[in-house]
Amino acid sequence: MSHPCWQRGDELRLAARPNPSPGTARILYALPRTSRVRLSVYDVAGSRVATLVDGIEEAGRRELVWNGRDSRGEPLGPGVYLMELLTGAERTVGKLVILGR
Repeated sequence: MSHPCWQRGDELRLAARPNPSPGTARILYALPRTSRVRLSVYDVAGSRVATLVDGIEEAGRRELVWNGRDSRGEPLGPGVYLMELLTGAERTVGKLVILGR
């Protein structure tokens, strides 16, 4: 997270690396303040396929490794997925492309 946009802590931020991903991706996010956080992944039809974070987190930068699996543990197929980061009244969305395995 050495990119300059990740150094400022005043905005809600969300990204995935690598993107496109072969399946496993690092999800990077930054929280401007301590709050309840929910980080979810949706398919293009708008169905939630995974919830990666759901709880209270302190302000700062975070990183998690997501294995590209849905909430049942099944690998997701190739395609475009949306990541949604909700914190109180703030929301940001990012796109993640999963390639074939």
